[in-house]
Parts: sequence; C-alpha cells; structure tokens
Amino acid sequence: PVCKHVVAVLYAIQAEKAKKSKKTKVSELDQIFDKVPEDDLLQFFRKKLRSHKGLKQQLLSEFMEYIEVKEGADKYTKLIKQITKSAKGRYGFVDYSSTRQLAQQLNGVIVKAEQLLHQKNYVDTLTICKAILVELSKVLEQGDDSGGYLQDCMQSAYSIIEQLFEASIPPTFKDKIFESLLNILQKDKANMADIRYYTLNILIEKDWERPQYDKLLDYLQVSIKSLEGNSEYRQESFLGYIVQIYEKTGEQEKLQQLEQEYMHLVKIRRNVVRRLIENKEYEKAKDFVNEGIKIAEEKNHGGTVIDWKDRLILISQLEGDVLTERVLLRSQYFNSFRDTEKRLYLLKESCSPEEWLEERSSLISFLTKIDKDEKTNIGYHRSESLLSNLYIAEEMWEELMDYIEKNKNLHLVQPPIIQTINYES
Repeated sequence: PVCKHVVAVLYAIQAEKAKKSKKTKVSELDQIFDKVPEDDLLQFFRKKLRSHKGLKQQLLSEFMEYIEVKEGADKYTKLIKQITKSAKGRYGFVDYSSTRQLAQQLNGVIVKAEQLLHQKNYVDTLTICKAILVELSKVLEQGDDSGGYLQDCMQSAYSIIEQLFEASIPPTFKDKIFESLLNILQKDKANMADIRYYTLNILIEKDWERPQYDKLLDYLQVSIKSLEGNSEYRQESFLGYIVQIYEKTGEQEKLQQLEQEYMHLVKIRRNVVRRLIENKEYEKAKDFVNEGIKIAEEKNHGGTVIDWKDRLILISQLEGDVLTERVLLRSQYFNSFRDTEKRLYLLKESCSPEEWLEERSSLISFLTKIDKDEKTNIGYHRSESLLSNLYIAEEMWEELMDYIEKNKNLHLVQPPIIQTINYES
C-alpha cells in the first residue's frame, strides 16, 4: 500500500510538469511587436502612413496635443483643414460616399474637444469647435451631405460650445466665445442655414453687453439689406432676431420703427399681434390680424390666412365671446383643409352638452346637403371626409356604417387626431 500523502505529492508534481509543458499562445502581431526593434517598427509605420491618409489623420487627431507648432499657429485648425482636404475627391469636393468617412474622422476630433472640456482646457475646446464649423461650412458649399453626417458633427460642436457657457468661465472668455461665433457667421459665405440659425440662436439666447449687441445688430442689418428683393423668408428670420434683441435691451422706439417698416412681413406682424394680445389690447390686435388676412389673400397665401383666423379664434376665447368663437370655428372647420378635427374638438368644447347636440345635428345636416350638391365651394369629396370623421369622433358607429354602405368607400374611415392648436407659432 502507498501512503495517501505520497500520492498527493505525485499528483502535484505531475500537474506542475503539465503546467510547464503547456505553451502560451502569442499572437503573430504580439510576436512582431516583442521581437522587432522599435526603430524598425517606427520606420515601417512612417513609410506606410504616407500612403494611408485616413490612418495618418486618425493618428494626428488622437495625439494632437503632442504636436508643437510655431508661435501664433493653430494646430487644431491646421489638422481639421488637412482632414477635410483629404476627403475631397478628384473634382475638388466631398461627395456622398466620402461624407460618412469624413464625419468619422471629425468625430475623433470632437471626442478630443470633449476631453479638453472636461480637463477645463476651454481655449483649445473653443478653437476645435470653431475650426470644425468654419471648415465644414466651406465643405458644404459644394459637398453632398444628404446623409446628414456632417450636420451631426456641426450639432456636436454647437453642443460643446453651449456647454462652455455653463462652465465657470471669466467674462473675458465669454467675450472670446462671442467673437468666435460672430466670426463663424461672417465666414459662412454660402449662408448655410444650419450654421446661421444654430449660431444666431446661441448668440440671441445669451445676455451680452452693449458693444456685443451692436456688433450683432450690424451683422443682421447688413444681412437683411443683402436679401432685399430675394428671400422674404430669410429676411423675416433675421428681422425676428433683431426684434428679440430690441425686446431684451428695452429699445421700444427702435422696435416700433422696425415693425412699422416691415409690417408687411408675417413674422413681424405676428409679433405685434402677440404683444397686443399679451397686453389685452384685443381690438387693436383684431385690426392687425384682419389687415394680415387681407394681405395674405392678395398674395394667395392660404395657409397664412388660416393662421391669422386661428388668432381671431384665440382672441374671441380670451374675450369670452363664445358666439364669435363658434362662427370662426365653424368657418375654419368647413373651409380649412388642415386640422379640421382640432377645430371640431374646439367647437364642441365651446358648447354645453345640450348645445352640442343641436350644433352637431346642424353640422350633419349641412354636410349631408353638400353631399348631394357638388356645386358648393366645399365639394363632394370634402364633405365626405368631414362627415365620416365627425361620425368617428362622436362614436356614431351606426350612422358611420350606414354612410359607408351608402358610399361604398372604406377610405372614409380615418381615425381623427385631436390636438390643441398652437397659437404661438
């Protein structure tokens, strides 16, 4: 017999031998990195990086903080220019197939900006974001970003800039951010909507000293003059920003002069009406709205007419003028080709249960009559849609089934969408 302790020792020796004889698997790459001299590896990568531009840009963006440049030079802007330049094809612009790869490379730089932000290196953070926005505005002048990848990069850059405002920064650095954003606008030669509105929204949202407001007003006024006779919509957008500045700075006289000059524009008149409603000057507000309706009808802008009539509905609600409210809602319900279910809902809200039964019966009777007379201004198919949706909204299922059977048209069954009309837009 063998002692159990001896057996245990023999097993331990056997296990140790098996452990030593067992070879550790090492990858081929690890073997190369372990055995090839560092100088040889560096020489290999230097040579290969010259022909692999994408890898070179990734290396530069990953370790850009180690790059030493001459005094006054901007390594981040230089890097971003290199990245965007390398993405351009044979015809000198970034095509659709290249935008995604360019965005991936720029996202690496954006990650670096976020790291610098957390490290409280606000100067370099701002420099990177500004460079991305300026260079991308140039790319987008001719580039194809229909996939939206480069626009996502721009939004990320703007998001980081907004985070800079939330950081503990001195007033002098806040001024630097202002100058950078204004510079982005001035360099946007193509007047890209993404750059223009994102930048202006940030600038208008913040509070500034008088000199900054003056610079911003100069930019906006020059932009408006350059748009005269061209784009009324963009002109309205810039004027809207000026209105916000005058309201923030309390320059009422300048605001009134601006409004008088541009009262023919919807956005300006809408702002005047909003202020009159807030001040409970309802009669004046109605006068401005009715003038707006007349201008819109002359221009054949049906959607604007509908918007103005919605404001008349709002005023009637605020005045407690239920009869006028119902007349207006009825008119909008019959004649407006959008949001009809909303208006039906508001009309019902204006009535007591007993009044609504009578009102509903009157609507059905009127629509049924139109149904039989195709010569009316609403028309046959319009009345079909209104009547079927009324039945659905009121859960009048028997009437609906009879109507469908009569018209042999299942397309009449469309569930209504009940929402509240937004009078602020």
